[in-house]
Amino acid sequence: YLIDLPSVGTYKVYEAANETDLISPTCPPTAGILDSATGTYINATIGDPATYASSSANIVEVVVTGGSSSTVDFGDFVVNSFDVCATPAYLTQSNGPGTTALNAVNLATGDVTLLDPSITMGAALGYSMHTNTLTAVQGTSTLTLLDGSYTTFSLPITNSTLPSGSNNGDIDDNGILYTHYSGNFYLYDTNPNSETYLTQIGILPTTSLNYADIAFNPIDGQIYAISTADNTLYRFDPTTGTRTSLGALVGIPAGPFGAAYFDDQGYFYISENPAPGRIYRIDVLDGSKPAGSYSAMLFSQTNASASGNDGARCRYAPVPLDWADAPTTNGYFTELINNGPRHQTDVGLPYLGGNTPDNENDGQPTATADGDDTNGLTPDDEDGFSQPTISGILVAGDTLSLTVPVTTSSNDNLYGWVDFDASGTFDADERQTVNVTTSGNEQLDFTVPADVQIMDTFVRLRICSSGEVCDQPTGSSGDGEVEDHLISLKPPGDLALMLALDPSANVTLGIPFNVVVSVENMGATV
Repeated sequence: YLIDLPSVGTYKVYEAANETDLISPTCPPTAGILDSATGTYINATIGDPATYASSSANIVEVVVTGGSSSTVDFGDFVVNSFDVCATPAYLTQSNGPGTTALNAVNLATGDVTLLDPSITMGAALGYSMHTNTLTAVQGTSTLTLLDGSYTTFSLPITNSTLPSGSNNGDIDDNGILYTHYSGNFYLYDTNPNSETYLTQIGILPTTSLNYADIAFNPIDGQIYAISTADNTLYRFDPTTGTRTSLGALVGIPAGPFGAAYFDDQGYFYISENPAPGRIYRIDVLDGSKPAGSYSAMLFSQTNASASGNDGARCRYAPVPLDWADAPTTNGYFTELINNGPRHQTDVGLPYLGGNTPDNENDGQPTATADGDDTNGLTPDDEDGFSQPTISGILVAGDTLSLTVPVTTSSNDNLYGWVDFDASGTFDADERQTVNVTTSGNEQLDFTVPADVQIMDTFVRLRICSSGEVCDQPTGSSGDGEVEDHLISLKPPGDLALMLALDPSANVTLGIPFNVVVSVENMGATV
């Protein structure tokens, strides 16, 4: 651009492609603020045109020493960005000598989708919310951007002092990429709306140790990592570099865990390199707990191995899951610690009843299995069950029918379990299933087992598409819904109420008498 300037001096020139008011534009232009609900920057006027990214900063300082005009260049190139703050976790990994593959990992189920078998990408991988690209450091002085069409753009870094390539990294809310090497964090500006874009802006000393990957927590803004030596969980202050040990995570394999991610609630996920590629979730929401009190719970697994790998994810994206709510005090497996049932909800269809499922962070066990009802959104999504009519004492071989309303994707499977023996487990002989092809009421016909108990107990319902698995009362599914409900196996009472006068049916005015009330059970149960 050739810009006419009024006089000698120092000026800042902005690429403000997002400005819509050309008569009275915002001056100086704004870089925007992060909306944590969407993982996007709002109210920004500085920026590139749609479908473009920058090879130079969108703010340029111009010094005019003479004359009235100056030439200002902004370097832009066409990109096809990833979907804004999408839910997949991205994993780069070795795919043979000199070849790197890009995968999308569904944290909810562990399913891995190969996006591209051969990409060019650096290490120290992070997700850039400014550009919705995967961003990494290749070698010691090149920033690589990978867009949604899996095209790589290589941009030179100014002033880089990184001694050697690093295998861990993540990007903070300001667009600063942190990568750890030999006791230091090296900081690189990946925000094109910053004057220091594509520059190493600092070195942050910290404690030297080998960390396979690092990730920023969206809740407390701290960096978290697992040591490769002994699976110790560490927290780093990104301002001071101070490292805090949160204790070793016991009961998990040796790893290493080469990919680390966060979700929008502040749960930390680590992915195991060797097969079966287990993914663990760590609750770091309470940062004040003493060291050694944090634990990693198995969340899902990829059923694959990975090497030469690195992970990145938009940390403000949810891992949207619907959970069960049968009481754990009765023995039911409802929470993650027992691999409780859970269904990914952002797929859409199918689901139970007419209301879409809401999301929880874990199982919601309550004494009457209404935890999801009371903790979820309005309207109540637990609308897939109604108490059946039971006319007599249930005995072995009888049929108990449940009518279950469903909203289908046209080829789904509905599963139900009734805990007939009130044992606190949903057993194989207590299950019934039906294929679902149309929305409406479906019927599950259960054969009553010999050990049935005539009392209040619980029912678990699960629905998922034919391409997913939810045929067990526990475990994860990539779509659908789970509901738990209290069910009574007792027939209604049949009581006769009788009134009589005592001592006789005749009474005399002024003479005391009694009214005798009698209740007789005319039914088969108490």
